[in-house]
Amino acid sequence: NIYATKQLADLSKKYHVERFLFCSSIDANLPKSTLHVSKRIAELYLESLNGANEKRYFSLRLANVLNTSHVLNKLFNASVTEVIDTNEEKALFSNKLDIANLLLYVLAEANLKESVLRSTLGVAIETNFLKEFLKLRLQHVSLEALTKSLMPESDNTRNISSLNSPVNNLLPVSSVPEFILLNKMEISRLVETLCINIMLGSQEYPEVFKLIYEFGNGHWKDAQKIQTNKDKKGKLISFPRK
Repeated sequence: NIYATKQLADLSKKYHVERFLFCSSIDANLPKSTLHVSKRIAELYLESLNGANEKRYFSLRLANVLNTSHVLNKLFNASVTEVIDTNEEKALFSNKLDIANLLLYVLAEANLKESVLRSTLGVAIETNFLKEFLKLRLQHVSLEALTKSLMPESDNTRNISSLNSPVNNLLPVSSVPEFILLNKMEISRLVETLCINIMLGSQEYPEVFKLIYEFGNGHWKDAQKIQTNKDKKGKLISFPRK
């Protein structure tokens, strides 16, 4: 996620690509797993490539997409469980048409204020409903029946009529405020060092903890405490692979 994204972004900068869009259904806010952390570092690196008055590099945090059995079987249940665990009131789920139009919107919209964006398109489902969904899933209710009750076809046909027009008086994306405590050169240097360590197969990445400030619960938060203690002794950390 970090090394490949950096390579593509650097090539895009070299060849003056007009707009670079990095998108994923992983919401890297409060990263608490290795996947979330790697996505957040990639976002930070892209932010560091933007000029003061011009943004060419964007990250888009997508909603979960419901149109495929793969997502319904694997991603949806995992997402529901995560939402319940984090005490969120609602979770956003979208469809393929929403996502396709959303990508076109971000690539075409000239007045995007922030470089990290979050999808606002989709159906926001209350957590209490999701708990009921999990109960029904455990009772082997068919996914097709659940999908129809969750997202009726009549509500599943939204699209963006004009790339520069609001949808339901709301923009299809919301901005995620920049949260960078390091300057752009320092971010670039730390990511370079991190990528060299990845190339060499190292398991020690102290640079991660200088780049990531929004730790959630989980093994990354524990690893940060270990890193802090080891820093006092001048040692590096080998954090768990999860």
